[in-house]
Amino acid sequence: MNNPENPSFVDIEETIRNVAYKDKNVSFELQASNDENHEFKFSLKGNGKDIDFTIDTRIAIERHHSTKGHPYPHLQWEISKTDSEFFHNGVLHITLLVNSSQELLECCLGFTSILGEVLNFFENELKLKENTLLDYFFNEKIQEFKNHKETLFNFIEKSYIEDKIFVKSDEPLIEIKNRKADDHSMLNQNKKIFFMLRLIFENPMLRPLLEIPTCNRFIEIPQIKKINLTNEQARDIAYTMLEGNHDLEKYTPEKFLIEHQKIK
Repeated sequence: MNNPENPSFVDIEETIRNVAYKDKNVSFELQASNDENHEFKFSLKGNGKDIDFTIDTRIAIERHHSTKGHPYPHLQWEISKTDSEFFHNGVLHITLLVNSSQELLECCLGFTSILGEVLNFFENELKLKENTLLDYFFNEKIQEFKNHKETLFNFIEKSYIEDKIFVKSDEPLIEIKNRKADDHSMLNQNKKIFFMLRLIFENPMLRPLLEIPTCNRFIEIPQIKKINLTNEQARDIAYTMLEGNHDLEKYTPEKFLIEHQKIK
């Protein structure tokens, strides 16, 4: 994997209106920094509390100094405190196998667009007016970044193929032969895809980032590919299955095909 120069954040910085938001229910902080020592960070950190849930989360695309942590571009999502049945404490780490500064910039632009969708998710959960947070943090230029999401999704798919996605959770989301779900590196590629579908299903704010690339890999599983499902059809059937059963071990391609026949 190459270690390209950091991209310029000028385009992103020009979209940012504000860097901090706070009211009685929620607070968010947007950080964008870049230096000449191969370190950059673009992150959204938020915490919210109301009658439905308490959550602290951080989503970032970054690279650290080699003495600090991961000296390569990566995308990381951390949930550190939650009392919601829909979110689980843990860390999602995705290595971005980019080869140039331009590819990294496109990933950052796509990530910016996804942050807008994550803000929309929180607006809905906190019963805020639509685009309250989005319009507070970003100007209309963020709409120009939508087309770059595909670049980021392509690199996430590549990370699936190259086994560069790591999930660590302190919650026993699913038991697999007496192992916790965070030991999913022992699973084969197909089971990993089912694991990630479960993760997205149980953590819906991950959907803007992971749903499309995960379903793209899902429909490439040989047994699934034979039935020629669209991305949306596969997603809907998988979520219908997951809604009724929490045992990952039963979610094999063969099980999916059986359930597909029942549902369609």
